[in-house]
Amino acid sequence: MSESLKQVDEVDELEKDTSIDRKGLLKFVLPSLFGAFIFLFPIIDGGAFNIPLGIITEYFIDLLAAFLPTIVTIVIVASTVMSLISAIFKPSFIQKSETLTSLFDVNIFWTLTRTIGGIFAVMTFWGSGWEVIYSEGTGQVMYGLLTSLIVWFFVASFLMPYLINFGIMEFFGTLFRGVIKPLFTLPGRSAIDLLASWIGNVNVGVVITREQYETGYYTGREAAAIATCFSTVSLPFCLVIAGMLGVDHMFPIFYLTIVIAGVVSAVIMPRIPPISKIPDTYYTENHYEENVPENVSKFRWAVEQAVKRAKVAGTFKDQIKQGNDIFLGIAFVLMPQVMAIGTIALIIAEFTPFFSNYIITNYSGTRTYGTTRSS
Repeated sequence: MSESLKQVDEVDELEKDTSIDRKGLLKFVLPSLFGAFIFLFPIIDGGAFNIPLGIITEYFIDLLAAFLPTIVTIVIVASTVMSLISAIFKPSFIQKSETLTSLFDVNIFWTLTRTIGGIFAVMTFWGSGWEVIYSEGTGQVMYGLLTSLIVWFFVASFLMPYLINFGIMEFFGTLFRGVIKPLFTLPGRSAIDLLASWIGNVNVGVVITREQYETGYYTGREAAAIATCFSTVSLPFCLVIAGMLGVDHMFPIFYLTIVIAGVVSAVIMPRIPPISKIPDTYYTENHYEENVPENVSKFRWAVEQAVKRAKVAGTFKDQIKQGNDIFLGIAFVLMPQVMAIGTIALIIAEFTPFFSNYIITNYSGTRTYGTTRSS
């Protein structure tokens, strides 16, 4: 049984323990404040807003800049090779290891996708082969993205347990369910995802959503809605875009407009296809409940649920192990797939007329499908 499932079972065993002792309260408050500060607290860095996680990540990106392309290549190629070995030979050392099985024992579609990603990575790293793959507008763009993402994911993976394991999501989930559920059709704990994505960094929001889905806190539909609607913009990114557009002097209005549009989108999108058609089923069973029992105040119940979660969060060593599992899952699972799919999308955008010719709207408002029309 995985560590995350063990923690879920331990939470269930403590369902009847509603005591709020000083030790449990401190175990909830102190790590949760640390996690909230790292992921959610905006500070001014070099004249622009950032979060502590962003400052830490950017430091490591600058420190490791010369080595990151090599690291990315090794990770993607290793994932490709191990996935092929698992698919073809089914070796016992993979089949008997829960970690290796989860990383490399995938279906034929994802094995093929990782293989394509591995080929693209090698060609881009060495600048050889088919130029449309490794050009500055295709493979090089993806490499620039992945060298940044791998550091973001590494730092976030080892710090994220302090945001999800010590009760802050249970606390805010109970308090804000009455707003989040009817507004976005999502559990109250997704409020932390919203803040992490919009105030912090969209990459962090995706990682949190993935982890919460795999531990049974979100259904497939809820996870898709959160990843689609919440992980779209962030405060630091909007500052960059505002500067590029020359409207940074109007940033409060600019960002408020984006927030309003984002909230409206997040209200509508989960209620219409394709998101509404995704099954409301859980990846794994979890009996977590946000409803407040009768004769108990909402605040007290929120604190009780938070303390209960903090009590089974484990030791510092447990947080490190979980962070390691999260990072390996992202590095070896997502990165080769992102390299393959992202590069193919950029090749289509850069070297074919598919996007420019699919729908062209001219100044009169008429639309032409499948071909361009001169004005």
